Amino acid sequence: MSRSKLAQLAPISISALSKTYINLVCGGITSQGLPTLLDALKEEKGKARERGVLTISNHISVVDDPFLWQVLPWKYFFNPRTTRWVSGAQDIMFTNPVFSKFFDAGQVISTDRFGGIFQEAITESSRKLGRGDWVHVFPEGKVSQPSLNPYFEDGMFRFRWGVSRIFLSSPIPPKVIPMHIAGFDKVMPEPRGFPAFVPRPAPTGTLRVAVGEVLDDLCLPLWKEWRHRVDQGLIKDDGDGPEERERRIQFANLLRAEVEKLGVSSGLAESIEERKARSVS
Repeated sequence: MSRSKLAQLAPISISALSKTYINLVCGGITSQGLPTLLDALKEEKGKARERGVLTISNHISVVDDPFLWQVLPWKYFFNPRTTRWVSGAQDIMFTNPVFSKFFDAGQVISTDRFGGIFQEAITESSRKLGRGDWVHVFPEGKVSQPSLNPYFEDGMFRFRWGVSRIFLSSPIPPKVIPMHIAGFDKVMPEPRGFPAFVPRPAPTGTLRVAVGEVLDDLCLPLWKEWRHRVDQGLIKDDGDGPEERERRIQFANLLRAEVEKLGVSSGLAESIEERKARSVS
């Protein structure tokens, strides 16, 4: 099968299976704020998007991707420009030539989970944003459920700095859109019994996705300041000095706060205070 045909087949087949399973077994999926994402992904006829789209969300199960994208209309899976790019573990998803071709066609970027923020996968994600593509990131870097996160009452795991490098190093600032998801941990709880690879049934209303507003007011000034200091030779895109680290930490913390805030405002998550109070009672 040619690369172009496989590139069309992979996201369509995955989405068909996911949509069918979600609707028949998991009670469907609901969304809030979806028009914001759809608007960001629009392209005028004959004219490509000038700015890429960077979506970020919490990570609560191994089926978050592809399940969460089933809120999108069918037509979005037929166009690589309206299909997300996402990181995938090299040692799990790219273990042989067949898997590698399939996941590459499904717009998954092979990533070394222990490779740090200067690996090629991070650089490639930034390049894709510079070309106007859509990249989704789970900045926690791992699934967060009570059995896996001993500090679950304090919220999500800290956001890793890779998302900061992806954004700040992009040659053109992408539109950053926070998302918050809920219920996916109910269909793939950790731990789970046999068969471990099969999502569990769930009642209607379990799977929910909230999409926030574009964070231009918060993110663009940070990108412009970073680019200015790079142009002045004061910092480097691939630098690891005190200032580079501090700016990446600042941006990652900002994104984490926005995803947490969206979860609470949309009713998909309790506040940290509510979680702590419930854990004590």
